[in-house]
Amino acid sequence: MFACRPRNDTGMGWVRRDLRQSPRPALLVAHLQRPSLVDSSIWQSHVDWARQQCADRRNIVAVGDFNATLANLGGDQLGPCQDAASALGLESTGTWPSALPASLGAPIDHTFFGPGWEPVAVAVLDSQATRGSDHRPIVTVLNPNSS
Repeated sequence: MFACRPRNDTGMGWVRRDLRQSPRPALLVAHLQRPSLVDSSIWQSHVDWARQQCADRRNIVAVGDFNATLANLGGDQLGPCQDAASALGLESTGTWPSALPASLGAPIDHTFFGPGWEPVAVAVLDSQATRGSDHRPIVTVLNPNSS
């Protein structure tokens, strides 16, 4: 079942894919509203909502543009979901803006995984940096957690 709709109270859109009776995760694809210099309340409500989605499901992977570094989120977790790159001990790589070298960019695109998953690899694809987006794509490989 796909769920895809805008939230009228915040303007945020989201997609969640739930596959019942399957080892596949609920997949939350997010593009959170960016905070402004004068008001971050809408962004914060989006972060809180995504955090709650992670808390409600063990078998979830949340990916996308969170418009936040891990420091903005208060650490490497989104509720019980953990950031895949930090779980692997990888250095932050700038994903935005792609017009700048990755070393000067902000790592605002993430893969967060619930306790049902464990990360194997994370990569920021610098070779795709200017191909149709102002973000560098990320690729994450996860395996089901056997414990």
